[in-house]
Amino acid sequence: MGITSFEIQRAIKSKVFFMIGGLLGLSFILSSPILHEYWPGDFALQIHINDIRMLTMFSVPFLVAFIFRECEGKLSNHVLFSQPVSLKKIAISKIVAIVFIYAAWTILWTRIFIVSPLAIGKAPYSLPAFLGGHLLVTLPLLVFMILFCAIVYVKSPNLIALYIITLLFIVLLSYIPPALNFSLKDKAFTEMFSAGYGNASLLLINRIITVLLIAALLFVFLRLYTKSLD
Repeated sequence: MGITSFEIQRAIKSKVFFMIGGLLGLSFILSSPILHEYWPGDFALQIHINDIRMLTMFSVPFLVAFIFRECEGKLSNHVLFSQPVSLKKIAISKIVAIVFIYAAWTILWTRIFIVSPLAIGKAPYSLPAFLGGHLLVTLPLLVFMILFCAIVYVKSPNLIALYIITLLFIVLLSYIPPALNFSLKDKAFTEMFSAGYGNASLLLINRIITVLLIAALLFVFLRLYTKSLD
């Protein structure tokens, strides 16, 4: 937990922390009931989750590159790698720090979104429903993208290369069948959130496959990270 809090504090002192918050804040501009129209609850949930999902995918490389950038000779690295913990625990702590930062900003903008209808005399949206949507969609996507970007960055520590590879990967997601599309992108997202037992079963299969993919990425990432610092 000490390493996680260390990384969070390091991020907070940087511009990257506020850049991530600003990018996720675009979700409010893109689908705010104040700036557009008052959406019904289920539709508002879909729009908001979809916007957060999209902005998360495009912004993760920046924070991953910052957290995993190793600067030899700097005090921060001396403090970090002098801790009596294994490299695997350090790697996992970095991942947790990134998840925490995204979760904090996502919850903040989600709370603003759900109470915003009050400004136009409408009832606020349901916070539990929106948080449930984030747990189901945003969190698995976030962890997957963090691990994917971390693997790429460990192999080639260059932000520009990382971002280009990430953009190509996002484009390729459009060609993955809905049941296998971990990002629930576009058509897959709409189909998964439609009513009906068939779609609920498809969503369950999709999430199980996503968890298995995350486990595989975590295994690969830990091996690459520890090997790169041995």
